Amino acid sequence: MLAGLKQVIETARKRKIAVGAFNTPNLECLLAVLSAAEELEVPVIIAHAQCHEDVAPLDKIGRVVVELAKASKTEVCVHLDHGEDFLYCKRAIDLGFTSVMIDYSTLPFEQNANGVREVTDFAHPRGVDVEAELGALPQR
Repeated sequence: MLAGLKQVIETARKRKIAVGAFNTPNLECLLAVLSAAEELEVPVIIAHAQCHEDVAPLDKIGRVVVELAKASKTEVCVHLDHGEDFLYCKRAIDLGFTSVMIDYSTLPFEQNANGVREVTDFAHPRGVDVEAELGALPQR
């Protein structure tokens, strides 16, 4: 069943279990993760990263992920991982993703925060959770 990020986290918290998040850039990976989650009767986060666009276009794999999540016997959050811009996040939301991560961490803090606000203002009225990286990790 299609579920939001908050919902799968709350289920995991109540059951005192972890929730796995898996990037599934092809059908075989997607089916394997969903099958394991159903067999173990645990919620799962299925993620699609924008960097996979060349091998798994969002408009194709996103539709498949959302439909399989709806048909699943377990809670499935469909998450955009490391979306690089507002329009890509919007496309994922319009396809039915229940969670998006916007990654503006390479921008100055104020631009990052403003960009996150833009995504959040679009996502929240549609019931979609938002994850963001505010600030940056040191690079080696």
